[in-house]
Amino acid sequence: MREARRGERMLAFIADLMLWISLALLLDIALAMGLMLWAPMLGRQTAMLILVHVLLAWVYWAWPLTWPMQASIGQWMVGLRVVRAEDAGRLNAAQATRRFFWQLLGQLALGSGAWPLLRGHTPYYDRLSQTRVVLAPSRVAIDV
Repeated sequence: MREARRGERMLAFIADLMLWISLALLLDIALAMGLMLWAPMLGRQTAMLILVHVLLAWVYWAWPLTWPMQASIGQWMVGLRVVRAEDAGRLNAAQATRRFFWQLLGQLALGSGAWPLLRGHTPYYDRLSQTRVVLAPSRVAIDV
């Protein structure tokens, strides 16, 4: 299996980011309408909003890695999948969750998780979670 190239990974990330922001905005609108009724408890609402966003991010970014497509929606659209580094198998829920939280920590640290990728290196969250991003078998070009 061929490792995903930097441009392929960046394109998938941009697609995922656009979809994620759209979902988060829809969630924010829906929650804002409901939470306006509970304005006196605004402090607890902020913590609840953060928790809901992290949970939704986990569902969007980690959960699909355990499905047969083995990719987030953006990765799937580009033709990529996330596999275990040692045997190219599908991730289980614990591995996908570990990868998600390492990735989240990198993004919270001023986007430092993306710098190795921009320089053409394997991101630290792939090394720490022992995963690889590869081109899906159906998308591999045939050399003549």
